[in-house]
Amino acid sequence: MKIIQYLYQNRVVVIIFIITLIVLIVIYVTSSRNKIINLEDPNLTPVATEIELDTIKVYVTGEIINSQIVTVPIGATIDDIIKLCGGVTNQASKNINLVYEINQNVTIVIKGSNSLEGVDIIKDAGDVTIISDEGGLINGKVNINEATYEELLLLPGVGESTANAIISFRTKNGAYKNIEDIMLVPGIKEAKYSSLKDLITTY
Repeated sequence: MKIIQYLYQNRVVVIIFIITLIVLIVIYVTSSRNKIINLEDPNLTPVATEIELDTIKVYVTGEIINSQIVTVPIGATIDDIIKLCGGVTNQASKNINLVYEINQNVTIVIKGSNSLEGVDIIKDAGDVTIISDEGGLINGKVNINEATYEELLLLPGVGESTANAIISFRTKNGAYKNIEDIMLVPGIKEAKYSSLKDLITTY
């Protein structure tokens, strides 16, 4: 009874409180429905309209400060990639086309200043050997009659013993007359030849 009497005596205050509460609830519900999403919220999924740059992965090795895999936009130059790896060593070749653009996943081997010629992979890239991520050479073939030990190792599936065997065979028997002759080298059978035939030449 006391509560009822209190509410009755202060009915004006109670009515004002109830009206205020209702107004606050209406304002909250309305603002929630019209809430503007903060696009900078890290918990939100990026909007679909954002355009992400296509990227490629490049493995850089050889005469480079930090041999590593870097992710770069398609069309990044060799200069861009070298800078990401901390630059080249003092022994690196000076004949590098720094503006050459890379447009696919590749391995880039930076050659030394005293490297022997023998692999003409990409002529306008200078002394940079570029190999596709499938293992094939881009825009060039290895001359098995002239390639050095190091250059033969760039071929897929050719390890130290096979590279030495290729050199040993041509030293003892003379130049390879055609690329099929490489199957005369111990350890190179038809399966391995199939993976090499598009990457090698005899002239």
